[in-house]
Amino acid sequence: MDVLMTGGTGLIGRALVPHLLARGDNVTVVSRNAQRAAGVLPDLVKVVEADPAVEGDWLDEACN
Repeated sequence: MDVLMTGGTGLIGRALVPHLLARGDNVTVVSRNAQRAAGVLPDLVKVVEADPAVEGDWLDEACN
């Protein structure tokens, strides 16, 4: 399953992401700071930098 999530670097997100990856999901995390997110998330996670409250081109990148 493809999973698009915000909050991936938070307390719950950091616990949830490894479980999603372990069951074979493709995980994309939307973050306002991609560099920071990439530093705390596993390498298999795709990180898209954007403000999730604002529509933009990031929607196309995140959903592909």
